Amino acid sequence: MPAKAVASGEEGLECIWVKKAKMYRFRDNEWKERGLGYAKLQRNKEQKSVRFLMRADKTLKPVANFVRK
Repeated sequence: MPAKAVASGEEGLECIWVKKAKMYRFRDNEWKERGLGYAKLQRNKEQKSVRFLMRADKTLKPVANFVRK
């Protein structure tokens, strides 16, 4: 039985910027590390929107995911 392809949600998006980064958040009056990975700016030409996405390196869990329309 062939393995199923898993959709990442990044199909149809053009990557316009990539940089290795570390994400922090301010909680309980201190900075806490959120994750280390690649931060990306991706453009959707059909909807004319830009998405900022950052996933943790080892787990590929989304650390940040914002869309600007």
